[in-house]
Amino acid sequence: MRSKPYEIDLHGLTREDAEFNLRLFFENIPPSVRQVYVIHGIGGGVLKKLCAEFWHERIIERAVCVSNPGQTVYYLN
Repeated sequence: MRSKPYEIDLHGLTREDAEFNLRLFFENIPPSVRQVYVIHGIGGGVLKKLCAEFWHERIIERAVCVSNPGQTVYYLN
């Protein structure tokens, strides 16, 4: 049985609210999780840019999902 991916959806949030929620999300990811998905949408690109600039000590790499440019994948240590 495959578990549900660890993800957060930021659609419809302001940049400030999205950043707050993103920080809270990363602070609560269990240590065993190695990959998370952040759904930011395409829209005007504000949230996508936030995701590109966001940093957390567990992030080792990030990539915009090829099959869904409205989603960023973070790889964690």
